[in-house]
Amino acid sequence: MYLFIFFWTAALKSARAQSGMTESLPFGLIFSCFMCMMMLGSRLFTVYMPSQDSIAAPHMLLVLTAIASSCLFLSILSPDERLTFWAFCLFEGCIGVYFPCMAVLKGKIVEDGVRGKVYGMLRLPLNVFVVVTHSLAEEGGYIPALVRSDADGSQVIDTEIMSS
Repeated sequence: MYLFIFFWTAALKSARAQSGMTESLPFGLIFSCFMCMMMLGSRLFTVYMPSQDSIAAPHMLLVLTAIASSCLFLSILSPDERLTFWAFCLFEGCIGVYFPCMAVLKGKIVEDGVRGKVYGMLRLPLNVFVVVTHSLAEEGGYIPALVRSDADGSQVIDTEIMSS
């Protein structure tokens, strides 16, 4: 989720390049759509879990993880930029539900007196992970599609890309 912030633009640019379009993407509009989906996800959490039920929260997180993983997987498999955009929007909606759901769980598990210290200690490895991963990424590289169309029009997984 933290790496998505850095790589969504490259993924959408790559999908646009595969479609043959040369116009630049409306990044401001796309980002505002992502933020609206995040806000919608947060709102859905408050509607469906008004009692802050810590028993239902782990089940909701399991479903969210499956949906978010499916969205990211779909964006890898599909070369269509519209489908990639909507998969990213749904992913952001899942993130909108994730944050309040995790806040409910953390509120039940971590005591109030040590909450700030624990969160501070957990933030350091997360930031190191994000910085290291971001520094290993190639700047402006083309993201190849894992799925290509065969001569008969069927979708095939490109094993040459996966083996390199």
